[in-house]
Amino acid sequence: MGVIRGESYYEIVNGHAWSTAEANAINLGGNLVTINDASESSWLGTEYSKSIYQYSGDDDSGSTTINHYWAGGKRNSNGDWEWSSGQDFDSSLSSLWLNNNDANHNRLLAIFNNPGHTPSPYIYLDDMNNSASGSYKGIAEVPLSYFSISDLTITEGNSGNITISRTGGTNTAQTLNLVSSNGTATAGSDYTAINTTISFAAGESSKTFSISTTEDSSAESNE
Repeated sequence: MGVIRGESYYEIVNGHAWSTAEANAINLGGNLVTINDASESSWLGTEYSKSIYQYSGDDDSGSTTINHYWAGGKRNSNGDWEWSSGQDFDSSLSSLWLNNNDANHNRLLAIFNNPGHTPSPYIYLDDMNNSASGSYKGIAEVPLSYFSISDLTITEGNSGNITISRTGGTNTAQTLNLVSSNGTATAGSDYTAINTTISFAAGESSKTFSISTTEDSSAESNE
């Protein structure tokens, strides 16, 4: 079950180990969740503290009230924290830490609805080993894709190309359905109807598509 917020899509992925959860997030076209600011932290705390997200084996102690999910934080070769998405790690989020002092703990775990901490809902972060003792899952964050089509004016009887541009999430292959509709021009008599698919490969951000028109002998206004 996925959730959209702003320009990102969030979905729970299988893990246990951080590296497994991160690989599953990459397969969706994103990374484990990046927490950019307090607003996103608050939203994550609200959304993923819900009982609908709890899963068997979440907590070694058998708790049914705490949700644990891998986030995208990891230590780099200098021992500093960074996000697997490549975005800047905001040190102002340090108030969220339960613990980040163990140099041997090199991956980030997000803990939701942790008893004894206020306010609620809330999210706290804890550093763990890549293969922590809990059977943890992860939260994938996938940038949404947006598509735009360039304008094109064609003289009747001629053809031309439109450009379809993709922005946002471009890490995965995607397929679009292209279907034309009549306006002042009519399919068949004025232009060749379109009902096809167009595919973007991973990393591809633009495609061109040819439009054909039909010249007739009628005296008409612009179509």
